[in-house]
Amino acid sequence: MSDIITERSGSILRVELNRPAQKNAMTAGMYTSLAGSTTAQKLAAKPAGALRASKRLLKQTSIGQLREAAKFESREFSARVHSAEATEAFTAFREKRAPNFTNLPKPRAAE
Repeated sequence: MSDIITERSGSILRVELNRPAQKNAMTAGMYTSLAGSTTAQKLAAKPAGALRASKRLLKQTSIGQLREAAKFESREFSARVHSAEATEAFTAFREKRAPNFTNLPKPRAAE
């Protein structure tokens, strides 16, 4: 027998815990299972085509943003690695000394 027993009556969902030895305490897995089942039930009642379209649109937006962020990061990294600051940092590392950034020209942002 399951530790969680559910019964639906119209818009009411009755949840019963069947764990007398644990004084009906819920585990993290039980919370996840319960939340997942009610979410799944709500989603199952929605139009499948609209849900697929929404998911596709959300993913596309995220993918586009990630691509733009990666391009920006690449340009910025390239500018930084060729900067006077990087040269000083690499030289100081090779020479086993602390870098001195005080007399360097002001850095430019990537264009």
